[in-house]
Amino acid sequence: MAPIDEIIERYNGGIMTRFNRVAHILGVLLSTVGLMAFLWHLPSDIIKSWLGNNYYANWATVYAVLMIIYFGSESFSLTFAGGFFYQGCLFLIDFLETEQFLPMNQVITILLSSGFILMLLGHIQQRSPGLFKKDLTHFIISPVWIFRFIYRWFGISF
Repeated sequence: MAPIDEIIERYNGGIMTRFNRVAHILGVLLSTVGLMAFLWHLPSDIIKSWLGNNYYANWATVYAVLMIIYFGSESFSLTFAGGFFYQGCLFLIDFLETEQFLPMNQVITILLSSGFILMLLGHIQQRSPGLFKKDLTHFIISPVWIFRFIYRWFGISF
C-alpha cells in the first residue's frame, strides 16, 4: 500500500457517519476554494516577475502545482484529478472576483469559515475529534479523499 493510501484510509476511518461524510465533502470543497482564494490575493510580485502579469501568476497556482507534483509522486490518475480540481478552483475564484458578488475578503471569510464549520459539525455529530489535530497531512490529503469517491464511482483505481 502506498503512503498516500494509508493516509486516505486513516482519514476515511475518522469519518464514519453519513452526515459527517457529506459535511466533509462540502467542507473540504469550500475550505479548499477559500484557501486558494486567500493565496490568490497574497502579494505575488516575485511570481509576476517570472511569469508576467497573467492569470497564473499568483500563490494559489504555486500551491496547486506543488500539490499536483505531490499527487504525481503517488499516481498518474491523482495528478490528472488534482490538475482538474485545482484548475476548477482557480476558474471559480476568477469568476467570483470578476462578478464581484461580494468583496473578495468577505468571500474568502465565508468560504473558509463555512467549510470548517461544516467539518466541525460533522465531528460534533459523530462525537469524534478531527484527525488534523494529530497530523496536518490530513488537511492536505482531503481533496484526494474526494477524488477517491469519484474514482470508485467510475470504477477507476488510483
